[in-house]
Amino acid sequence: MGEQGPLLGASGISVRFGGLQALDTVDLQVQPDRITGLIGPNGAGKTTMFNVLTGLVAPAQGQVVLDGTEITGWAPHRRARAGIARTFQRLELFSRMTVEQNLLAAWETGHRGGGLGRGKHECRRRVADVSEMLGLGPLAERLAGQLPTGQGRLVELGRALCTDPRVLLLDEPGSGLDAAETERLCEILERLTHDGGADRLAILLVEHDMPLVMRVCDVITVLDFGKGIANGTPEQIRANPIVQAAYLGDADVA
Repeated sequence: MGEQGPLLGASGISVRFGGLQALDTVDLQVQPDRITGLIGPNGAGKTTMFNVLTGLVAPAQGQVVLDGTEITGWAPHRRARAGIARTFQRLELFSRMTVEQNLLAAWETGHRGGGLGRGKHECRRRVADVSEMLGLGPLAERLAGQLPTGQGRLVELGRALCTDPRVLLLDEPGSGLDAAETERLCEILERLTHDGGADRLAILLVEHDMPLVMRVCDVITVLDFGKGIANGTPEQIRANPIVQAAYLGDADVA
């Protein structure tokens, strides 16, 4: 793959909450067809950066650019329609709707006219494709609120994919997963970006599971106390003494 510019970029992002400097002139680039990791200790500013990128938090300074267009002032729904989708640390599902209804609703809200019944055939086809990819078919009629965490996270990922995003922001998707579920998540993420299929997109991943991060990410940015302290490949990040002192320590990241 030839070198490409970032699909989603943030430059000089600063955010202050009262006396707390949550982000301090942070730069971040998310390349197409790659998984970019965003890691750091709790309170480092990772979720704040997600909220800046999706329009939930306005930065005090800096800009956000999507595919060459500055979107710093865009509302969240406009960014979503432009192709930015995200998941959350805490599951955000329609708990009293079935798995299939959750996916259908995501497609309808993510496509112009979907709520008016336009594109029904396309909607059903996309929901079926996502369900097959994530293994959600057997759960189609289950209420989302009745699912264990691992299956619920797959449904939330499915909801995001049903909006046909160009950039997918995943906030701790591995939280609460067992070893088998984590392996399945890794395979899905690698398929979405690396196997040359039609679903390839840019992914930004916040995750505390370091083996997962080191396995799937192509490049990693590290935050600490709201500042970017390192950026590089997993091998470079693993060997970086500043990152080791601030975050990795003696953790097993092989």
